[in-house]
Amino acid sequence: MLQFITSHSDRYSLIQEVEMAIAGGCRWIELRMDHIAADGRKAALKSAAAEINAICKDADAFLIINGDVDLAIEVECHGVHLNRDSMSPAEARDKMGPAAVIGVTVDSADDIIALKNKDIDYVTLDTDDINAIRETVTTVRQARVGIPIVAAGNADIASIPALKAAGANGIAASRSIIDADNPEDYTRRMLSALA
Repeated sequence: MLQFITSHSDRYSLIQEVEMAIAGGCRWIELRMDHIAADGRKAALKSAAAEINAICKDADAFLIINGDVDLAIEVECHGVHLNRDSMSPAEARDKMGPAAVIGVTVDSADDIIALKNKDIDYVTLDTDDINAIRETVTTVRQARVGIPIVAAGNADIASIPALKAAGANGIAASRSIIDADNPEDYTRRMLSALA
């Protein structure tokens, strides 16, 4: 599975990024707008979320919002990705209900194991160290934790075989897609490499 995470670009708007990723076959979009100052982020995020959610619905793709449960509920998107400073997964589930997709950023096997009995759908392991991913996945699976692990850390086409071999259940990509000469084609090739 491939998750596309929006990111500030001098070449494309967030809307264009999403349209290209979807045109390339990606059906999992995370809206993140860390490049906007905190005082203006809420309004910008709300505006972008409404437009991107409509694009995703038309394409039968799903949208999650990074770090903002209330906005995810307001725009009626599919879920939320919780960061280290977001609300707890239990609070998010209570607010969003059983059908929402809830992901959590983690740094280690211990973080994932601590989430074992939490009602979440996936974790994003934020590292580009293949050995660390392999060791984390091995430790987590030995602890009988079945939460899907998405590798996020400069993932690109060249890293996909190693990430798959390390046990990652999916890949989260951003810059590798946006910075490609042809983001739509690059997305298509990433999905092919993941198949």
